Amino acid sequence: PAAEGPSEINATPVFYNNRVYIATGQDPEHGEGVGNLVCIDPAGKKGDLTQSGVVWSYKGAKRSISTVSIDPANGLLFLGDFSGFVHCLDAKTGREQWRERIGSNHGASPTFVGGRLLFHSKEGETTVLKPGRKFKILARNKLDGAHHASAARRRASRAAPTAPLNAAGEPGVWFLSLDCDRWPAVR
Repeated sequence: PAAEGPSEINATPVFYNNRVYIATGQDPEHGEGVGNLVCIDPAGKKGDLTQSGVVWSYKGAKRSISTVSIDPANGLLFLGDFSGFVHCLDAKTGREQWRERIGSNHGASPTFVGGRLLFHSKEGETTVLKPGRKFKILARNKLDGAHHASAARRRASRAAPTAPLNAAGEPGVWFLSLDCDRWPAVR
């Protein structure tokens, strides 16, 4: 595929309220580029759903390899792109609520933890947002090394709330692990 277009699906499609949400982009080695997010209603459709099933399409995001996260409490969809922007859309209508740059590129998918939304950048920074129609940063956390995957939830532990864990003693292989029971309250 050409590096100029949003021609590959690198993220996992998300099924929510009988619709499928798909972010497209290309392999990150192409750098920044064109992206697209589509909402498809597959009910009763046959053939090419990109022609018959598209409910809405959002072209405001740059190249994305991140899976969208949808908050069922408010029906909002969140997406990080490879240019460092976070996008908040109404999942039903596709209407943009806000778009903000929070740092460098985001390949990891956003994670909901304890009423908060975490975005992880390639440079090792986690930005914690309050999921809502208004953009609000609650906290930032910088770790050594890069984030190439989403945070994994775990229950009680003796580790600090955002402690890097070395996998199998191999340098450079890290997991971001969140102790949800000990996460500090943010008001």
